[in-house]
Amino acid sequence: MITTVEQIEDLIQPILQQEGVRLCGVRISGRSSRPLIQIYVDWEEDWITIDACAKITRALLDLFDMQERFAPDYRLEVSSPGLDWPLTETWQFRKNIGRVIASRNAEGEFQAKLLDVTADGIIKVEIAGETRDASVAELTGAKLVLFPKSSTKSGRKRNEARSR
Repeated sequence: MITTVEQIEDLIQPILQQEGVRLCGVRISGRSSRPLIQIYVDWEEDWITIDACAKITRALLDLFDMQERFAPDYRLEVSSPGLDWPLTETWQFRKNIGRVIASRNAEGEFQAKLLDVTADGIIKVEIAGETRDASVAELTGAKLVLFPKSSTKSGRKRNEARSR
């Protein structure tokens, strides 16, 4: 019986490659007699669509149903990783150039604007008006920020306006 994330990843990779999508992650939860298999996929150049997820779901259901290694009552969900999914691969940073990320280092949490990703994988970011180079390893776990923090100066103006 298939019970590990790695076994599922190995099984589904050919279909994902055929569909031109990248695997972001697999999660297995629920009871062993009725597991929930969640597969998160995305395109490198664009945002994955509901139609693409539905097509991949149908292909994977066909594949899983041919396997005797799954619990008969398994459930399958295929979706995008969402905004709160951590960025771990160079292509994910490249896809989000121009957006703001939140990350953490030894000095604490920070927000940075993604400026560029070089051919050799160096990620150029802007932090507090200063351009810096970072590696994927330094930013692994970074997440997209939907509403970036405004500068301290504009934050004060907003608070002052509320108190009046």
